[in-house]
Amino acid sequence: MKTLSPLQVLTRAAVAGALGLAFCISAGAVEGNPDDWRFGATLYGWFPGIDGTVTFKNGAGGRSGGSEDLSVDADQLIDALNFVFMGSFEARKGPWGVFTDFIYLDLSGDKTQNLASLVPGGSGLNLNAGLNLKATVWTLAGQYNLVENPSGSANILLGFRYLAMDASLDLRLDGPLPPELPSAHLSRKPAVWDGIVGLKGEFKPGGNWIMPYYADVGAGDSKLTWQALLGVGYQYGWGDVILAYRYLKYDFDNNNNTDMDIAFSGPALGVTFRF
Repeated sequence: MKTLSPLQVLTRAAVAGALGLAFCISAGAVEGNPDDWRFGATLYGWFPGIDGTVTFKNGAGGRSGGSEDLSVDADQLIDALNFVFMGSFEARKGPWGVFTDFIYLDLSGDKTQNLASLVPGGSGLNLNAGLNLKATVWTLAGQYNLVENPSGSANILLGFRYLAMDASLDLRLDGPLPPELPSAHLSRKPAVWDGIVGLKGEFKPGGNWIMPYYADVGAGDSKLTWQALLGVGYQYGWGDVILAYRYLKYDFDNNNNTDMDIAFSGPALGVTFRF
């Protein structure tokens, strides 16, 4: 009996789930003109907390130079933001389409720890740590519409997600003497590509209300990455206003050159313009 890899199992489960969902909402499908192009452009604000661990490697042979636990609440993230852009776009013609989502974050923060409890006689010493993090997350996928009717829609996705991060940690000792205390600069710049398979669409409970959903799973340069979103929105003549909760997770293999595990999770508010 052939043994399937975890990614093959997840891929088959996603396809089976998409077909099952399509069967559940397929009655009474509404046919549109397959020659019409349809577009949707979304600008949104995602306010996630960040949790994870970054291991910095310095020296010959990639010896560990230190690690830093990342734990940033949404309010801290907003305070630490230097720049942010978040948006998505999709184009459809008949059942076929393309979907892309782009996120860029630039944030920084500082923390000071008195060494009195860690170093004997270190009551006058302080360890200052400055962490800077820049992250780009880009998703691009082709999509095929399985179902679209008054009850909802389901689209299966196949594509990739790209994650690039620039994480740096500056450590500095401050104290009365000597005048120049040791300092260190550690950095990691991982860039990973992962193939993904997913499902996106919306439920329509009634009136102008909608419940958009999105889920994907994949692997490649990372051991596993997955993402999920569920929200509620209201449709207007020009587009939609949506409030959702979004979760994005990356697990990296210890043998990978990137020693980092990180998760983004939190609420998002967006506006979609359809034309």
